[in-house]
Amino acid sequence: DWDALDYLGWRDPKIGRRAYAVVPTLDGELIGILFRQAEASPRSRAQCSWCQDVKLPNDVTFYSAKRSGPAGRNGNTVGTLVHGNTVGTLVCQDFQCSRNVRKLPPPAYEGYDVEAARLRRIEDLQVRAASFAAEV
Repeated sequence: DWDALDYLGWRDPKIGRRAYAVVPTLDGELIGILFRQAEASPRSRAQCSWCQDVKLPNDVTFYSAKRSGPAGRNGNTVGTLVHGNTVGTLVCQDFQCSRNVRKLPPPAYEGYDVEAARLRRIEDLQVRAASFAAEV
């Protein structure tokens, strides 16, 4: 249900540190991404780079993905943020970002439009996920 999802992401139940995401680009194409989960967990409570929810009900994991084309075929998958042939990001471990951004945020001040803030969070998630897909 794409009305409730900004991207489709899931962990591979048979291969422990592998995950996948299908992300719509800003022009409507779909990009499939194969992720590899980092072996180490963040030392402190990390914030998801995609949904940027400050009150996450879930864990965040560092995932890396090989770049497409020759750049991805010419190297290893060292878990760094950008390592020439890989790109990495902190994402909700089980890809709960779409659910997280759809929660109404607490009102920041009297008259704060929480619905407009929620819609802005959804749009921001779509842009951040699409931008990551473009990097891959």
